[in-house]
This record gives sequence, C-alpha cells and structure tokens, in this order.
Amino acid sequence: PPLNALYATNVPSQSPASDGAALTFDTNQLEEGTAITHTASSGDFTLTEAGTYTISYSVIGTNASATGEASVQPGTEIPGSTKSGTIAATGNTTSLSATVIIDAAGTETITLNMIGTGFSFTNASMLIKKED
Repeated sequence: PPLNALYATNVPSQSPASDGAALTFDTNQLEEGTAITHTASSGDFTLTEAGTYTISYSVIGTNASATGEASVQPGTEIPGSTKSGTIAATGNTTSLSATVIIDAAGTETITLNMIGTGFSFTNASMLIKKED
C-alpha cells in the first residue's frame, strides 16, 4: 500500500495552562498520503480512514517550579500510552515516550495531553503511520 504517515515536531518550550490541555506541534516535518492530517501549530492529529495505525511520541518534561511527576497521555487514553517521570529537583528534566498500535474504526482525533500543571515541555515529536 502507499505510504500514509505524518511526523510533526515542536522544539520550543510550551507550558499548557490547564490539566489535560493538549501539547501543540508547530512543524510538520513529513506528510505523506491522506489518511492522517495535522494543521501546524495545533494539537489535533486526525485519522481520516479506518485501519491500523502505529503512534509514537516523545517529549522532554521540565518542572520549573517544584518537584513531582511530569506525565503525558493521548487525549482519549490508549492503553500503554500514558507515561510519567519523576523530577527530583526544580529545573531537572525527564524523557517521556511511548509507541502503541491502534485500530481506528473511522475518523478519530489524536492529541497528546499534559496531566497536571506547572510543567514545561520541549523537543516534542509525534509520528503516526497507517499500517494497512
């Protein structure tokens, strides 16, 4: 089958204002096919066709004001996709990443959401590939 894939990044720091807010991705590095869409600088990735998809993300979390857990998860939680890391001292970082495979029944929207508040995120990337 033809390649259907999208790879988006956001290198600058971002600090979503509220618990559950989506991280945004300002640059689409690769867009192939029509099964996956994303508007640069938004947090929504749309799967436009039914099928099997691999979704991978990575991001660096920093707690700028205190210590604690930095966590992210897709908007509608996908089992195995929620990741958290302990930050022992203010200003330290933690790497958060996951790869999952899902079956989409039709049009679905994927987001990467921050859990909690008071964190900043850099070097975010999202890769989505339709497998069939």
